[in-house]
Amino acid sequence: LHFLYPIGVTLIMRLVFGQRTSPYTILAIVLALSGVALLSLKGDVGMGSSPLAFALVLLSGFSYAIYLVAINNVQLLRAMDNLKLTLYSLLFGGIYFLVDTLLSGGLQPLPSTAALGNLLLLALVPTLISNLCLVRAIKSIGSTLTSVLGAMEPLTAIVIGVLVLGEQVTPVMLTGVLLIVSAVTIIVLSPLLDSNIAERLRRFARRSPQP
Repeated sequence: LHFLYPIGVTLIMRLVFGQRTSPYTILAIVLALSGVALLSLKGDVGMGSSPLAFALVLLSGFSYAIYLVAINNVQLLRAMDNLKLTLYSLLFGGIYFLVDTLLSGGLQPLPSTAALGNLLLLALVPTLISNLCLVRAIKSIGSTLTSVLGAMEPLTAIVIGVLVLGEQVTPVMLTGVLLIVSAVTIIVLSPLLDSNIAERLRRFARRSPQP
């Protein structure tokens, strides 16, 4: 349900900022969400979830949608250096998780140096680097297109699971992969298919976001 955030981004951009939504973008969103659902759902997922858990997951997706939109449409954030913006984002996120950790049992010691190495890699690659890339992408191609490309996240997890962990590929998973790849292909080709998207990307390029 968290990956419904491309819908949230599209609705916010349409209702708040009046951005025209291309039919190609809508098609890409439908394909991406369908692919994510096929990769994520296991038949019984969600059947026993509480209403509170359901609401919290939806709130997570909507909050992320607001974050994606704000980066490119709030002038203070738009003009801020990418590294500084990422620093503030991770700082406030870290404070929240620290408070939650202390309230739910406290910090646990790391069992080994290998665990410390894994933790450092987790902090560097999928946290710091990915957030820097996210901010740069939003300022370069906009919130809507970036949100659709975010569907590559579960696809990447599946690919790593198959190649590194030896997980089996099922027909349902393969269908999900094909749907997500199709969505990403549409987004990549959208400037050639829709002149409004091409013009929007040219405006972003003229803004010259900071590296």
